[in-house]
Amino acid sequence: LAALLLFSGCTGAEHGQDYGADTMRISAILPHNDYGYWTFVADGMHEADKRLPVDVKVHLPDLNYNVALMTELIEQEIAAQVDALIVQGIEDPAYIAALEKAKAQGIRVVLIDTDLASFQADLYVGTDNYAAGMEMGKRLVEVTGGKANVAVMSGSPEYPNLEERIQGIRDVIDDYPEMQILRVEYDQYDAMTVMEKYYLILRESPEINTLVAIEGTGGQTLGQMATIGFEHVLVFDDTEETIQGLKKGIFDGIVGQQNYEMGMISVEELHKCFATGAFTGDKIYTSVNWITPENMEATDES
Repeated sequence: LAALLLFSGCTGAEHGQDYGADTMRISAILPHNDYGYWTFVADGMHEADKRLPVDVKVHLPDLNYNVALMTELIEQEIAAQVDALIVQGIEDPAYIAALEKAKAQGIRVVLIDTDLASFQADLYVGTDNYAAGMEMGKRLVEVTGGKANVAVMSGSPEYPNLEERIQGIRDVIDDYPEMQILRVEYDQYDAMTVMEKYYLILRESPEINTLVAIEGTGGQTLGQMATIGFEHVLVFDDTEETIQGLKKGIFDGIVGQQNYEMGMISVEELHKCFATGAFTGDKIYTSVNWITPENMEATDES
């Protein structure tokens, strides 16, 4: 872990509780249960819940990645007067307004996985997404020999973590005149849309020889294919499906995130803050690792 060790005050005075003794009520609102990335985030939260005096409840919208439903869940938890919220950062005015309302009522807000420039959370726990994009860019140069026409598969433009990853990739490959990103497609975190975009790229842009999926749904979906129509494919997140894609030889490598640790640390830090009055810092960056067929045994989750 690389943390920015900036003192960040934390007090439970707004709710009139002694957080050194009382059980802290934490509500986590996650975008969906994908039996992969976000499931591991929730598992990390539950692990911390078992050994700390906290009560963690995980809430999911009825529709995957539905921002309006996630906003409603935030409002419900504000009304329930929970002590803290753990949420993904999403650039949506109503969503951010709900988070501002929570903070105004003394509820601590921790952003996980995705930070926000437009909202000052009490803490961010997750990947440094720009740095992760640069890591992907360096690996892209490495596997292609610095010559590639690239398509990027992303989730949605309203998620700043993904835009930061794209920018990190661009900033690396800009130094290589024979590398360029020719198109960016958004799959809306939907497996069917991943496949539609995949075939659209193949059909409309035959000059593209490299595909980069910078969010988990893309990698998980592509990892289940028998063969793939690009010379090089690089993906994010080491799930069962992406590891299988690596084993089958259809992926060059995976940028893996420490999602279990994100969930665990977010709960640990809230407990620490309410017990001692401070977080470790206002940003805690979890690491990424580059997984290839040569080193995947250390991270194989299958």
